[in-house]
Amino acid sequence: MTPSDDLLFDTQYGYWFNLKCERFYRHLDLLLNTAQLLGGSGAVLGVVGGYPAFLAAVGVLLALAAAVALLVQPAIKAGLHAATKNGFVKLLASHKTQPAQEVESHIATLRAEAPAGLSFLEQPAYNAAVQAIGRPDAKVPLTRAEAILGGLT
Repeated sequence: MTPSDDLLFDTQYGYWFNLKCERFYRHLDLLLNTAQLLGGSGAVLGVVGGYPAFLAAVGVLLALAAAVALLVQPAIKAGLHAATKNGFVKLLASHKTQPAQEVESHIATLRAEAPAGLSFLEQPAYNAAVQAIGRPDAKVPLTRAEAILGGLT
């Protein structure tokens, strides 16, 4: 690979990794919001129907979903990954017209400002990047978990 190919790969990888992280966090946010909505509806059903054990169980699940949402803050993390992804998109659009040193500088800045990613999405992002640059022969085997989570994102 030439230095230009390396920069193209680095840019593609940054795009794909942040896209996959963004999608993962958006899916998690949707899941947690749905759990909270259904939990609230279940709590109302438990109160109206007079099912105290059901109400207690739903309350625990509702509290757990809310705690995970507050601790992880998936919507915020999805937004941060989307912003970083968009930086890589802009770089992909202009990398051929910019000097290599400038592209390297942009990549370094994007990486430094990027939120921490999810390690289980690194290999799926790598495979997507090598596919995008026309090197499907360079794909690496994925674990079952990586394949499933990579496919969902």
